[in-house]
Amino acid sequence: MLPAAVAILEEQRKRCEPVRCMLRPLSKVGGKPCPPCSQIPYKDPNLPPPDPSSIKVVPPSPEAVEQFERSEAMVRKYKIMRIFMSVLGTAGLIAGGYHGFKRSGGDLGPTLGYGLFGGALAPLALPIFFFQGFGKRKKS
Repeated sequence: MLPAAVAILEEQRKRCEPVRCMLRPLSKVGGKPCPPCSQIPYKDPNLPPPDPSSIKVVPPSPEAVEQFERSEAMVRKYKIMRIFMSVLGTAGLIAGGYHGFKRSGGDLGPTLGYGLFGGALAPLALPIFFFQGFGKRKKS
């Protein structure tokens, strides 16, 4: 193993010593070898519970609060965009089906093809339907 990796593992072992984490060579859970990078702690019945006075609650930094608020705003924008694209896809499906039905003279194949195209790629398909002449028969 690389010396840097060994140093990192030793430091992690020291930090996790009170809870006896999975960084030990053999875990007490089933006696199986633990992966050296896993930091999943398990409770040892022989250890006393942690002292509540030793637990420190650190308030979040202003940067973390600002980042959280920005991420909430992005989630709201994503939800609105997702609803908009769902409505647009449904409209594209209906418009594509109608356009394919009228354009092909009632054949099922083009109706399904145009409908699926309109539903899957509505921002691209809707302008194409209108440029072809929405619902007009194909010129032969």
